[in-house]
Amino acid sequence: VKNTLSLDYSTKLDDVKLDPDDDLEHFTFSKNRSFRFSNRTAITFQNPVIKSLNMSFAYSGGYQETYSQRYLNGAPKGISDKDTSDEIYEGYFIPGNYLSFEHIIGRPNNMNGNISLSNEVFTGKLRHNISVGGSLYYSENVGQGVVVDPTKPRWANSAYQNDRPYSFEALPDILNYGIYLQDNTKFDVFNRELSVNAGLRYDVQNGQGTLQPRINMAYKLKRNIDFTLAYG
Repeated sequence: VKNTLSLDYSTKLDDVKLDPDDDLEHFTFSKNRSFRFSNRTAITFQNPVIKSLNMSFAYSGGYQETYSQRYLNGAPKGISDKDTSDEIYEGYFIPGNYLSFEHIIGRPNNMNGNISLSNEVFTGKLRHNISVGGSLYYSENVGQGVVVDPTKPRWANSAYQNDRPYSFEALPDILNYGIYLQDNTKFDVFNRELSVNAGLRYDVQNGQGTLQPRINMAYKLKRNIDFTLAYG
């Protein structure tokens, strides 16, 4: 049995302060904290059914925040802060002098796992290296997202768009998983070695399943010359 455990933690230290002599009151900061856990296990068996078992699992989570502010002093600005469509509504004007800000908060979480089993199987004198396994991937972001005060936009009427709040929780979570079966074998054809790697995989991504066959073959014509063919 061989096991590898890894723990990682990182953080960004950013303590920017506001300059009291800056009339624009410009201020920015960026915060980032992340944690990652991963574990890999490999087990070798003296067993006619299973020769080896490999497993891995990893999780990462973090906190990401960026903030920028600036005092704006200009002409009044027209604002339309509705987040619906197919409607007619009336906008409004805001004063041209105010302290604007841009604020984004994210809390991403990611997880993935893999497992595989392998064994040697003989059909007559032909040896097959059979492996079967599966994988899983999950991702989400539960952060507040884009934090906006419509009356104090950082970017107003830029490319005919205004700032609107948007929560990252509105994004759909990602869940992908799949299973596979693979066979590696070698045999002679016309006294030359032919290697065949054939497999079949079924993946589900965004709720859609796909079946993916593949095959790789290598035929040794001479000592340093191979002819290869692949499909998948």
